[in-house]
Amino acid sequence: MKYGIHLPHAGEQATPALIRRHAERAEDLGIEDVWVSEHIIVPRDKFPRSPLFFDPVLSLTWAAAATKRIKLGTSVLVLPMRHPCRWQRSLQRCTIFPTDG
Repeated sequence: MKYGIHLPHAGEQATPALIRRHAERAEDLGIEDVWVSEHIIVPRDKFPRSPLFFDPVLSLTWAAAATKRIKLGTSVLVLPMRHPCRWQRSLQRCTIFPTDG
């Protein structure tokens, strides 16, 4: 069985260092992949009240820079809200880090 985790990229506790630390720890534990999501509308009564919601591609870039083998994924990416050229450039940044394989 393969396991994945959702990175902490939203809420009051979210920081770039925490995202990297979770990705590194997941890789050390042999977890297969790490995930993020994007939301443009969130229910206030169910989501932590925080203006902090890191961009999912930026969060994956931080994870990629801190790891070597773990796979990266997005469960939600709202494409109509993104300019195609800027989106493509952001995704390319996730692929420039050296890996083992």
